[in-house]
Amino acid sequence: MINVLTYSGLSTKVRGMEKHLLHQEQYSTIKNCSNVTEVVNYLTGLPTYNDIFKDVDISALHRGEFEKYLSLSTYKDFAKLYNFASANQRNFFKIFFMRFETTILKEVIREIYDKKVVYTNLYIYKPYFEKFSDIDLTKLQDVTTVDNYIDILRNTKYFILLNHVANLENHTLFDFELSLDLLYFKSMWHEKNKYLKGDDLAIMEESYGCMADLLNILWISRCKRSYNVSSEQIRGMMVPVTYKLKKNQLTSMIEADSLDSLWDVFMGTYYGKHSAITEDLKHAYEYIYTYFMDKIHNANFKNHPYSLACVDTYLYKKDEEVKKIIMLTECVRYSLSQSDIDKIVKCN
Repeated sequence: MINVLTYSGLSTKVRGMEKHLLHQEQYSTIKNCSNVTEVVNYLTGLPTYNDIFKDVDISALHRGEFEKYLSLSTYKDFAKLYNFASANQRNFFKIFFMRFETTILKEVIREIYDKKVVYTNLYIYKPYFEKFSDIDLTKLQDVTTVDNYIDILRNTKYFILLNHVANLENHTLFDFELSLDLLYFKSMWHEKNKYLKGDDLAIMEESYGCMADLLNILWISRCKRSYNVSSEQIRGMMVPVTYKLKKNQLTSMIEADSLDSLWDVFMGTYYGKHSAITEDLKHAYEYIYTYFMDKIHNANFKNHPYSLACVDTYLYKKDEEVKKIIMLTECVRYSLSQSDIDKIVKCN
């Protein structure tokens, strides 16, 4: 009864916003568009994205800007939900916002490495960072060197970590990005115990615990498939959290000498035993990740509608929606056949 009273406003708001999430028919419309301009025009006619693109010059909209505007809709939804949250619930929102910070910091360090200048328009996110973050986007917009980038973050939680990476011999862009990802997961995992209890704590522990397990499996598979890195290097990339994945199973996957050996170990894990994978999806770890995260979030919201599950599930679905729109738009951009698009969507 206490949870119903505490979460009634937030849960009602989520249910109202959930009605505007895209459904299969709308994804099919995007898939059948003949070019990117047609995709953007279609999105502009939808309530969720109308105010995002209505004043944008679509003819001059390149891929990076398109993705930034899509992500802006997630920020807007986050702020709407924050306004319906109680003082205690807002603690979770502030922890969650670290995900947005990490994404921006990774984008900026990438551009410094590649172009020596930040081309990404950070100002569209400024109202949200001023409210939820202590990172100064105005200063970050003008950085041109790694040293400058780190110095701007001096009074934030990111400074010590990034400064440490910068002082490593032969550090790379990957070192910075990986360190930011690991800091995010470690922070979320430890901070949840400070602010959450009861159902809220159990729900977030399952959500982020399974996410850590599945991301570790995904990163191991990518390393084995695409990169020539040692087991020790892979071990250093792992999120330092295990939930349903046993530590000896994680070790066995890291040390697997082939993709087939990795698959054999995976199939003996909780996730392998409960994924109902068909032969055509063997090694499709991206699909497996999405399968479990969809299942976990939908079950949590169904079983605990008056809890943080309503927020966590909505923001997860919104994030997946944006990713799917981007993926389908890229398929349209390169004029892929409907059958090829269906294969890509299925495996992701």
